[in-house]
Amino acid sequence: MKRFLGFLKAGTLLAALLMAAAGTGYAQMEARTLDMTGMVGSFFFDNDDVYDDDNPIYTFGLGYLFTRNLGAEFTANFVDTKKLENGEPYDNLVEFIYKIDLLYHFMPDNQWVPYVALGGGATTINEAREDKTGGLADAGFGVKYFFSEGFAFRIDARYNYAFDDESHNFNVSAGLTYVLGVPFMK
Repeated sequence: MKRFLGFLKAGTLLAALLMAAAGTGYAQMEARTLDMTGMVGSFFFDNDDVYDDDNPIYTFGLGYLFTRNLGAEFTANFVDTKKLENGEPYDNLVEFIYKIDLLYHFMPDNQWVPYVALGGGATTINEAREDKTGGLADAGFGVKYFFSEGFAFRIDARYNYAFDDESHNFNVSAGLTYVLGVPFMK
């Protein structure tokens, strides 16, 4: 939990600095547009005595902007981890997280576009050759830096609450977002 609070403080400071330095630029935050995102990062389990604490997360997302500020995003996440026994890894695990989030973008006309996210979905973990699925809720924040008309570098931090085992998990990711050109569904 201390590591989570440290990342939360650092992320909040980073977002505040980026908003302070925000300027106008290449932002492509247009209503009725689609985007694709690919990210990699780290996933931190709440119960790090049960799961390894060095877990890569891979994310693919599809987003849609209803307005210049409000959008929705479907993400599919893959976490590769190990289960621990007496502090030693003994079983490889694969976790899939699939969710839908609402994103609210602040300052959509700027090159730096901070946002907050709130949503939910499900998680499936393959444990002992058996799939266990449960619901989850998530909340987070991030920033997109548009370095060209349709491309943005993105940093994202999310808190994930898993209902089945009541765990408080956290992930940070970075990657690229590509805005798919012209408005969709005019």
